[in-house]
Order: sequence, then structure tokens, then C-alpha cells
Amino acid sequence: MTPDELRAELGKGRLRPAYLLAGDQALLRDEALACLRDAVLGSAPADFNLDRLEGGSTTPAALRDAVRMLPVMAERRLVWLREPEAGRGAARALADDLAGIVAGLPQTAVLVVSAVKIDRRSRWVKAFADPCALVVCEAPTGGTALAAFVAAEAKRQGLRLEPGVAELLAERVGPELLSLRHELEKAALLATPSTQIARGHVEAGLVTIAEEPLWDLTDAIGDGRVRGALPMLARLLA
Repeated sequence: MTPDELRAELGKGRLRPAYLLAGDQALLRDEALACLRDAVLGSAPADFNLDRLEGGSTTPAALRDAVRMLPVMAERRLVWLREPEAGRGAARALADDLAGIVAGLPQTAVLVVSAVKIDRRSRWVKAFADPCALVVCEAPTGGTALAAFVAAEAKRQGLRLEPGVAELLAERVGPELLSLRHELEKAALLATPSTQIARGHVEAGLVTIAEEPLWDLTDAIGDGRVRGALPMLARLLA
């Protein structure tokens, strides 16, 4: 399932018992989680109905307690577990027991697990088959798909793109969706008060970074070269 398919399904009122948000794109994971939070909790108080658990420090017993806890002034609770394989040694028991926990979820809780990388052969990953769901949070592959993402993001922000702008951003930034969004927002600022972004607006923002790589600044700071770092920082801020 893609994040768009998740939004469409939630819009129709379907809510599954558990979701695995997996992929290297934090932007997609965060947006999918936000959609699930709205669908599960709505206006219910999050203080009592939302648990955030870290895989490196959570035991199987703690996760079971979280999903079995009754909601407060709501139909369901949302339990969010991050990186279930982050632990070492005894902490890996969480990943080992996760499949059984998913299979035994009560109707009063929705479990969301997020992970940057997964092994689809793992038993706990296979546990997110239907009626649960695996939401793939990875960047589109290929320039055409990336350009389509830029065009859709521009529409979401109420912006208009001149021909070739979406392709230029996809080519120059690559498959990092959060960076694509930031570059689009930067170009929009340069285009103000107009809402139409031209190639020149994109090139102006990208050239500034290319002329003064961020890594040069961090290297100068790390090496203690204050006199070299300050001018770089001033040019970046300008």
C-alpha cells in the first residue's frame, strides 16, 4: 500500500488493526502517521489515548500493556512503536514477539509500527499482511515519477510551475522528498508575490547552496577554523 492509498482508504472510513510504515522517507512516514492519528483519535484527548514507544527500550510486556489499555472518551487508542529491531540482546525479544502481539490486538487499539528498513522475510513483518497493512514510504523511482511528486506538492501548496520546473527540481535534488519540498518552498519565497515558479527561481536557490556546500561549513567548525567558518555562515544566511 502507498501513502496515497492509505489516505484514500481512511477517507472511506476503513481502519485496520495495525499498520507498518516502512521506508527511508521520513516525510512519507510522518504524513502517514498524521493521517492515522486523525483517523483513530479524531478530537479525543491524545494525552490518554496515544502511546509512543521506542523499540530499543520497550519490552514485549510493555507493548502488550499499551495495546490492552482501555481508551478514555474515545473508541480506540493509538499505540506507536518506532524501530522494533533497534534493541540488542534481550531487547530483540520485542521483534520476536511482535507477530503474536499483532495477531492478538484488541478492537480498542490500533498499532502503528514505523521502521526505516525492514526484512520482508521476517516473521513480524509478515504479520502485517491483510487485514493489517504495510505502507511503503519510499521515494518514487525515476525522473518522471519524481517530477510528478513535485507537481503534486506544488498543487498542494497552491503554486503554479512553469514548464520544465518540476523536471529541473527532480534532476537537481534527487529522490529526497523532504529536500524537494524545502526547495519548492524556497523557490516560492523567491517568486513572491507571484504564485508561479519559474526555472530562474529554482536555479537561484540551488546555486546558493552549490556555491557554499554545507559540509564545508561543518568541516570548518569541526576543525576549529572559526575565521573560515564565519564568512561561510554569513554567505549562507544572506
